[in-house]
Amino acid sequence: MTLNYEQSLRIAAQKIKQARIEQNLSIEDLARLTGISAYKIKKIETGNYNFYLKDFDKIQNILELDIKLQKRR
Repeated sequence: MTLNYEQSLRIAAQKIKQARIEQNLSIEDLARLTGISAYKIKKIETGNYNFYLKDFDKIQNILELDIKLQKRR
């Protein structure tokens, strides 16, 4: 099954939230570790924010994730 860009963002958001919770990090903890505002992280986790790839990479690095996004068409 091939996912479109929006579907891949939703799945990425779910994986980010799951990894954060599994690592016992609050949104505020992740914000402090990444330098991204807690507001943005909340929006990212709910899929209501088209984040910059640099922010996505920061979050992935801290949470030790390797998520591939579909390219926007």
